[in-house]
Amino acid sequence: MWSIWAVAEVETHSLQVMTHRVGKPELRDPKLAQAAIDALRAPFAVLDKALAASNFLVGGRFTVADINVAEIVRYAMAAPELFSAAPRVKAWLETCHARPAFKAMMAKREQEPA
Repeated sequence: MWSIWAVAEVETHSLQVMTHRVGKPELRDPKLAQAAIDALRAPFAVLDKALAASNFLVGGRFTVADINVAEIVRYAMAAPELFSAAPRVKAWLETCHARPAFKAMMAKREQEPA
C-alpha cells in the first residue's frame, strides 16, 4: 500500500523538486519547484502522522515499504522546508539513510561515471 501511495501521491512532485532545485540550471523553474513543494505538503503530513505510531511504515519495523517510500521521498530533499514541517519524516529518512546497505549502495553509485 505505501509503495503505491508514494508513487501516486509523492513521486511526480518529488522529481519536480529535484529537477527544479538541483537539476541542470537551464531546466530549473522556481515556480514549478514551488508548486511541487506546495503539492507535497499534504502527503508529507500524511506520512508524518503515520510515522508517529512506530517510526516505520509497516509493523513497527524496517521493511521494504520503508525502502521504496524513502527513495521517492529522497528526491524532495532539495526542499528542506518540507522536512522542517514534517519532523518525523525527516528523522525516518535519516534513519533509512543511516543503514549500512544504503550507505554501501550510495558509495557504489557515487563511483559510477557521470
